[in-house]
Formats: sequence, C-alpha cells, structure tokens
Amino acid sequence: MKLQKDHKTILLDQEDLKRCKIGAGADCCIWLIAGKDFECLYYNRQVISLAGTTLEEQWKSGRTVAKRDGCDEARDFFNK
Repeated sequence: MKLQKDHKTILLDQEDLKRCKIGAGADCCIWLIAGKDFECLYYNRQVISLAGTTLEEQWKSGRTVAKRDGCDEARDFFNK
C-alpha cells in the first residue's frame, strides 16, 4: 500500500489486490476501486457516487456486490 500525494488515496500493488479480492461476495472489499490505478477508499469514505450516495450508504443498503468493510491492513495503514 502506498499513500498518494493527496494524502487520502491509498494505491494498491498486486499483493494488496490479492487481499482485497476483486469481485463479488462476502470476502471482497467494498473500498477497492479501479481508475488509473487500483485504489483503496477506506479513508475517503465520504466520496459521493454518481447516484448521489456514498459507497458506504450503498453497501449498508445491500446495493454493492462486494460485501466486506475493509481490512486490518487498511485500518492500520495510518497508524504505522
């Protein structure tokens, strides 16, 4: 995991992606997004989607295919 220059975006490498588990299901992280690179949005939770809601709101209402709310690595990332 690597912190982007904006100090909010966590960039992920191949090992991180294995832990995040791209796809659908209980063991796939809702905070994994793909753009120019793969990013973890765990600490940028208030980003509003095109639907006008946050990803957390979508997850809580059951509208995400991924179901896991982060991981220990993301929770501990800023505490190093």
